[in-house]
Amino acid sequence: MQPSIKDSSKLRFYTLSPGEKEKVVDLIRELLLKDDNIVCAILFGGFLKDRPFRDIDIAVILDNKIADIIESYNYLSDLAEKLERNIGFPIDFVDIRFARDWIRIRIFKEGLVLVDKDPILRLRYKLCTWDNDLSRIRSHKL
Repeated sequence: MQPSIKDSSKLRFYTLSPGEKEKVVDLIRELLLKDDNIVCAILFGGFLKDRPFRDIDIAVILDNKIADIIESYNYLSDLAEKLERNIGFPIDFVDIRFARDWIRIRIFKEGLVLVDKDPILRLRYKLCTWDNDLSRIRSHKL
């Protein structure tokens, strides 16, 4: 798979055919399913659209073992590097537990679920997002 690359003011843009994107999605899903700390992963953003993209946006719900924002950031930074080496494109993770309202709404409205180890928990996050009451779900205590 050889992506087409466009440079635009220091930002790289990638172009893939729908079939190539599907292969990338399958590889990401396969890699994230193996990670015990990923409870849910949702692909969202420009990669899902029929246009060039800069990175691949993935929202996650992490296991409660990774409880605070600093731990989450460090864990997801390491995971992004690992995925980037495997798929060849920049990855941008968002921890749904700490995301702003507007991005959570976008994730649940437009996103493609890749990993769903606890569908009830994912649905609770989605419902609380619409209800705008994230404080109840940060610790999975719904």
